[in-house]
Amino acid sequence: MGGAKIDYARQATAYAVEQLLPSDRLSLTLFDTHVKTEIPSTLATDKQALLETIRRIRTGSSTALHAGWVNGGVQVSEYLNPEQLNRVILLSDGLANVGETNPDAIANDVHGLMQRGVTTTTLGVGADYDEDLLEAMARSGDGNFSTLIPLSSFPAFLRRSYRGWRAPSAILSPPPSTPWPVPPSAMC
Repeated sequence: MGGAKIDYARQATAYAVEQLLPSDRLSLTLFDTHVKTEIPSTLATDKQALLETIRRIRTGSSTALHAGWVNGGVQVSEYLNPEQLNRVILLSDGLANVGETNPDAIANDVHGLMQRGVTTTTLGVGADYDEDLLEAMARSGDGNFSTLIPLSSFPAFLRRSYRGWRAPSAILSPPPSTPWPVPPSAMC
């Protein structure tokens, strides 16, 4: 993922972090040829530090989508709480080309994690992602699937994804003083 796609992914991730409450948990897994836990599961108490980490995300090479998703699932599973939403949110160009790439095998793993209480939502970034794979993952993971472009659709997607789990929908609307989408230059 590179160019505008990585900018969109950073902006969407930053926007989602800004919506979290201090009692919410998050982790951040980056994946290209390798998988790295950039932010281990933590409470969202220091948003500025989390946002700074997101701003430093740079593009990689390939896409170890399955291994990245597995790592995200492990992070969520470590703090599994049936009273809260336990969800992996996968943002990717959806072009799995490292490690497991078989869509049926990936969807089967997603379904297995869902049966243990962790759902999966997927967001396709760009115009050339593998829609069939990301949609199958979301369907198998009892989550939602959407495209991230146009970026302006992201706040409404968050509202749909978390209906019933959070305070009023106004919490997921950008502040009036914030232009949406945020220009990529503002994120770097």
